[in-house]
Amino acid sequence: ESDRFLAVVDQHRNNIKAIKAILSGRNQILLKELRKEIKQTIKLQNFEKAKTIKNKINNLESVLNHARVLTDKQEFYPAIFKDDEPNFKLLGLEPNPKRIETYDVSNLHGQKAVGSMVVFELQKNGLYQANKNEYRQFKIKTVAGINDPAMMAEIVKRRLNNNWLLPQLIIVDGGRTQLNTVLKTLGSRKIRIISLAKKLEEIYLPELAEPVLAQKFGQSLKHLFQAIRDEAHRFALNYHRKLRHRSFGH
Repeated sequence: ESDRFLAVVDQHRNNIKAIKAILSGRNQILLKELRKEIKQTIKLQNFEKAKTIKNKINNLESVLNHARVLTDKQEFYPAIFKDDEPNFKLLGLEPNPKRIETYDVSNLHGQKAVGSMVVFELQKNGLYQANKNEYRQFKIKTVAGINDPAMMAEIVKRRLNNNWLLPQLIIVDGGRTQLNTVLKTLGSRKIRIISLAKKLEEIYLPELAEPVLAQKFGQSLKHLFQAIRDEAHRFALNYHRKLRHRSFGH
């Protein structure tokens, strides 16, 4: 009886690990591990266990396919798990900020320059969801030529001049120059701002001279920030293309 109880506890623990792996973006690793396990099991001619693992693989693939549909439609991303909470101290944040805003700019040699703001909010189910009602698009008005940092500062300043709900965290696409330029727009507002550079996936913090690799903050945090940054890029690029097509149409 005690052995059966321990087996149930062990299975429950493994299920929790599996669920966390799915939500933290490690689904492909989990599948790879299961496929490796089934090969070893077949070598040992334990066909009954192999059948069980095969069912797990099929079920997981089904869940992941469904999860991809949900993600495509609703933009759900995992909140940060308990294991990643200490990493927020380096970011100067409490765990799981309720509202995250991310900014990006798009232009073609300085022409038709636009900016985007996307908003992700923490839900009761522990996932971040894009709030598309809060998305904003900006035509750049005060910056001429190619100057991404100044464009970024303009859209953040215009955003802050509106009486919209303030975020706990702002992420800007770019490096040190973008971060320093945008910081000047804050005034006395107590909002945490960081920048995420795409080339090496580095995070720049105001108080650190050197950037930190995003993966140093944990895989789930890195995955979340990348997803939000990429959504801001998509939104800005779509708006830029729309304006260009409209211009060509005339």
